[in-house]
Amino acid sequence: MYLRHADLWRAIDDLARDHGYTISALARRAGLDPSAFNKSKRGSPDGRLRWPSLESLAKILDVTGVTPLEFFGFSAPTGTDSARGQLRLLPTMGQREASEREPFDADGFPVGKHWDPLPFPELADRQAYGVTIAGDAAEPVYRDGDIVIASPRAALKRGDRALVRTISGRMIACAFIRRTAGKLEIRPFGAAPETHDTRGIAFAHRIVWASQ
Repeated sequence: MYLRHADLWRAIDDLARDHGYTISALARRAGLDPSAFNKSKRGSPDGRLRWPSLESLAKILDVTGVTPLEFFGFSAPTGTDSARGQLRLLPTMGQREASEREPFDADGFPVGKHWDPLPFPELADRQAYGVTIAGDAAEPVYRDGDIVIASPRAALKRGDRALVRTISGRMIACAFIRRTAGKLEIRPFGAAPETHDTRGIAFAHRIVWASQ
């Protein structure tokens, strides 16, 4: 199960209702713009999905006294086994740390003790992990502090957002273009397209969720 845009916004709606707030009142109580969680703010005119920021989520959890574990239980799809609190701790690491350390095994799965736990709804891929974006290189798609969740087992197709790690340790947030027998083509966010020899690539994993 992937955490979907609609599930997260529904969780905010449920959180407000369960604590006796309207959406506007909850935002105001948390010190946010009263329209921060309005339905009109959940998508852009061109059809792109908008996600609540981690800062705004932290503020509404603070004023309601709900823990992250409890909140992500709200966000599980209704009627699934993951609904209302079936979470696991997802290994998460900063982008710079993921580049400087060796936190992945030969198959590209997260290993070692340097990961931080992030409560997250159960995913189909037990090897999924999170990376916290560092700096502005991935703007405007991802900003400093955004968390992206990647799935090593998810299939990649043209246009998918991905995390690519080179053998040298560079961790790239990008759009996947294509992979041939010897080449990997990607478009790093905020930069020109790149073509890599696949012998220099450790892995390419599809991004399945982001905390924007």
